[in-house]
Amino acid sequence: MIKIARIVWVILAGLAIGLSVIGMPVYYAQLQGPCVSDAATCSEMLIPTTAELAALQAQGWSPQQYALMYTIVRSLQILVWVVIGLLIFVRKPNDRGALIISLALILSQTSDGRLAIGDAYPALNLPIQFLDYVASISLAFLLITFPDGRVVPRVMWIMIVYWVVILNNQDIVQ
Repeated sequence: MIKIARIVWVILAGLAIGLSVIGMPVYYAQLQGPCVSDAATCSEMLIPTTAELAALQAQGWSPQQYALMYTIVRSLQILVWVVIGLLIFVRKPNDRGALIISLALILSQTSDGRLAIGDAYPALNLPIQFLDYVASISLAFLLITFPDGRVVPRVMWIMIVYWVVILNNQDIVQ
């Protein structure tokens, strides 16, 4: 069973990292222009509105400088969390808790590039939404199963099912 979990981990983490790397140039381009998506998406991805771009320019920042600075900082943050997740996976490949923790770290931190690709190429929204859903589920499992990967007490399974249902309903509504 743990072998299957490791294979699934490699597929999900590889897909998340790959989409994030491919999506960072798209994200960089989105950060330069005024937001064309809804306000919630722009706020979540820190894409400036027209008024925010004017405020940046009044302070002496060009849209390219803002985009470059934020992309570099965010890429370094993502790199740190991905390396930590990979180290946990490599050091404890047979530990369920370590698999959950490392997958949660990687999936939750590589979302910027995925979201940018989803905005630029709507045909890729389904796999991107799936990865975001798995990221949320892995965070739920992380919170409920920390530190050893076991759900204790067993009543916590109700919380996991509840979290999955709530997340599923939010995705349908949006």
